[in-house]
Amino acid sequence: MPFVVLLLVGFAQLPTDREAEYRVETTIKVSSTGGGVIQAFAPIPREWPEQRIEAVAPQTVRCKAKSESVPPGAAAMEISTAQLRPKEVASVTYVQRVFVKPRAPKRAEDYPSLPKLDAKSKAYVMPTPTIDPSDAAIKKKAAEVCKDETVPWEKARKLSLWTFNHLEYKLMAYTSAKEAFNAKIGDCEERSSLFIALCRSQGIPARSVISPGKKRTESGHCWTEILLADVDGNPEWLPVDVGQRWFGELPIAPMVLQKGDSYPKFGAGRQRVLGHWARGGSGHLTLEYEQEVTPISANAILDPTQGRTPTR
Repeated sequence: MPFVVLLLVGFAQLPTDREAEYRVETTIKVSSTGGGVIQAFAPIPREWPEQRIEAVAPQTVRCKAKSESVPPGAAAMEISTAQLRPKEVASVTYVQRVFVKPRAPKRAEDYPSLPKLDAKSKAYVMPTPTIDPSDAAIKKKAAEVCKDETVPWEKARKLSLWTFNHLEYKLMAYTSAKEAFNAKIGDCEERSSLFIALCRSQGIPARSVISPGKKRTESGHCWTEILLADVDGNPEWLPVDVGQRWFGELPIAPMVLQKGDSYPKFGAGRQRVLGHWARGGSGHLTLEYEQEVTPISANAILDPTQGRTPTR
């Protein structure tokens, strides 16, 4: 996943016990040559246990706007315009201040087992777009890597290390878990997807986490969370960054745009990443969607590969 170059001091020297702050400005503009009523939809950040958000009401022109949750782990700004004249533009601008905490290291002995799977968590051991844990070659390799290992933490740790060693690091357009497995190349997205497929094939719930770039057209970072149970049987999502060799911790605090890897595609079907769309009006429909992320604090880092040289 290509990354955004920022002028930051080495994050290894930054405090890892305080929130990172980001400013996110999302703008949606719609119009059509024949006018009419238009609806539009675009992703925005949402809150997580490690991520809180402060925001004021969106600024609107000729439309109503609301934010809504999008399962399994995203949010979106949805707008509905008034009756527009031909080529008249309706718009919304939404500014959020996003505060993210680093994820403190966890210990293997505190997460000894898999959680009991309910309908919601069971989805994270199933195939999703571009991530197929039922693939025969992926299942075989996961079984080989985890041979004689019974502890889920250790299985996932071994699969993370194997993925790191298997994929040569190359910035590239995203492919899939299977293509990365075969080609043996990829960046943070392929590393995450292949690791997820391997984990799921062993019955370990796993999901992708995506952090945005500075602009919507630029990429940020992607890592993984696995679901394990603590000593009392309580489920908890734990971070794993294959490329940075972080397991059960995330010592920096990149902003989260979405978690999970199966979202409705406009029209029909599913896709790995939540998209944006517009519909309605008459004649030619135009949608402009921009999202600018500005790091505010010194420890606000959009891509953890900055300041480190990816290997393999």
